Amino acid sequence: MGNSNPTISLDKVTETVRALVKEISSQLDPKLLESFKLALPKEESETGRAILEQLIKNFELARDKRLPYCQDTGACVVFAEIGENARFDREGLLEAINQGVAAGYQEGFLRKSIVKDPLQDRTNTGTNTPAMIQAEIVPGDKLKLSVMAKGGGCENMSTFKSLPPSAGVEGVKKFVLETVINSGGNPCPPIFLGIGIGGDFEKCAILAKKALFREIGERNPNPFYANLEMQILELVNKSGVGPMGLGGRVTCLDVFIEAFPCHIASLPVAINVECHAHRTKTVMLEGELPEEDTAESVIATTADLSSQETLSQIERLIQSGLNRDEILRQTAFVLQQNFPKYGWVGFYLMDGEELVLGPYLGLPSPHTRIKLDSGICGAAAREGKTVLVNDVSQDSRYLACSLDTKSEIVVPIWKEGKIVGEIDIDSDKLAAFDGRDRELLEGVSAVLSKMF
Repeated sequence: MGNSNPTISLDKVTETVRALVKEISSQLDPKLLESFKLALPKEESETGRAILEQLIKNFELARDKRLPYCQDTGACVVFAEIGENARFDREGLLEAINQGVAAGYQEGFLRKSIVKDPLQDRTNTGTNTPAMIQAEIVPGDKLKLSVMAKGGGCENMSTFKSLPPSAGVEGVKKFVLETVINSGGNPCPPIFLGIGIGGDFEKCAILAKKALFREIGERNPNPFYANLEMQILELVNKSGVGPMGLGGRVTCLDVFIEAFPCHIASLPVAINVECHAHRTKTVMLEGELPEEDTAESVIATTADLSSQETLSQIERLIQSGLNRDEILRQTAFVLQQNFPKYGWVGFYLMDGEELVLGPYLGLPSPHTRIKLDSGICGAAAREGKTVLVNDVSQDSRYLACSLDTKSEIVVPIWKEGKIVGEIDIDSDKLAAFDGRDRELLEGVSAVLSKMF
């Protein structure tokens, strides 16, 4: 038997970063879309409302078509919090991160925006690397990766100032307001503000960038700074800058402050300005046992943990206040991201004696309406149970959608004893689904039934 200590695979690091880079460019955080929709009725300017409506439409088109929602797909910023007891399967963490960035930008057809040297050679590196990586040692044995796509227009408006301690809270607020007003439309507002207070020159700037990784609406745990965040948000939205700098009330959607001890003679303040295309996501990686030491029970436990996290993510979507179609779209995305073998993920909704295609991710399907006496989906509805097909080419019920489809699983969604819809998933692999998939998707079905 080999070393039984769990290790974090650098190949997994590369794959995780690759997937995150592609995801954040088009699949926006549901809270971002929600924040825009909540801001829309608050905007009094006709021009401002038109801009917000256009941005919302742009977000939705990007999400549905899986295209970037901004042409500036950004410099890639990665914050790596490395557990002091974390073990890796080999050396080269920074290289693994950069490989993931390069692969994600290439596969996602994302614009590369990094030049080789700021003054001597402004030739594009062609890979969007090196990424802007910040590494920090923290307690524990895990690796936390936070990825951001940061546009140039808003980054250019970011700034730092060393205030005298006597400036106090009012000095900080004044500096932030001046920065926002002077930035005007350059950072493509409505903006988000990451504010670092304290530390020294470089620590303060890192705090400001790190603050932007907080979830929208997540306040600083210190009540003093949580209150200051809300004060600054209100102050900035009275500036009149408005959407795209063309006037209005909705200039900023959220403010995040991070503070750190500093020198007695200093009050450093850094402001990292973020555009409306707020693209971030954070994941936690844990060590795994080497292959020769991995028993079936450990594999099952890992699958169970993935399933539990998936169900938790979907539960949060149900509680988010989004409409049903949006929740189903985001659920499809969660399933695809957490289980790469899920190729086409869609939902059919009952309409009398037919199943009507609802939100989905994947290639367009010709089967937008399916009668209950037709297809594998119809069979699942008629029989009232999950149908799993290991090889669709051997099943006469299969309605051909794609030449790549090899296997399929269909799970009914029940509400008060009646089938109200179905989860339909295809894979390009034979026998892709097993009992664990059935158990997971029936759990997803139970969660989704709450919104019908």
